[in-house]
Amino acid sequence: MKKSLIAIIVIAFTVPAFSQKSYLDKVADSTCKCMEAGKNTVKSESDLDKLGERCIMKSALPFIDSFAKEEGLKVDEIDSEFGNKVGQKIGMKLLTSCPIFVELMSSFSSGTDDEEIVTGKVTGTVTDVAISDHVYLAIKEPNGKITKLTWIEYFPGADDYKASPARLKGKQVEAEWKQMDIYNVSKKDFVEVKVVRGLRVK
Repeated sequence: MKKSLIAIIVIAFTVPAFSQKSYLDKVADSTCKCMEAGKNTVKSESDLDKLGERCIMKSALPFIDSFAKEEGLKVDEIDSEFGNKVGQKIGMKLLTSCPIFVELMSSFSSGTDDEEIVTGKVTGTVTDVAISDHVYLAIKEPNGKITKLTWIEYFPGADDYKASPARLKGKQVEAEWKQMDIYNVSKKDFVEVKVVRGLRVK
């Protein structure tokens, strides 16, 4: 299973683990059909991530209330731990029952495991939005610490602010990030940055 796709699943929707196999079968089957229909749009690893996220959300969202009820949770109490379990279950099911998923993974997966990637989360106020070669966000946490994040790729919710990233300034947010080395034009070298992988405006 392409681990970066699992990560997107976790960010895109965090729902509790399936308690009935029938739910998993339905979601996996629907996701597979969606990916089959959209396979021609995949030209890169990023395209695969987007297609996977879109198909899984479309297939699983109708069951969120049921999953939450089965786990004795309210929807707003659902966390990423449950979401990770769901992502792993769907991914494993797709590996064994969805040929197009395996084909796309083989063609466009970088083979990078999430366990090798440093990730984290930050909650606070966006105090600055700088736009140059990329979009840079400065988030001030309640303890006063400033965390700088770089927006270089698609993430769930990005469409709401891609036309005007500056609108994020002053907003309370919860952001997920991953550590990456990216090329810095001015320094003419690769630099280590925290890349936005999920952003939720409170």
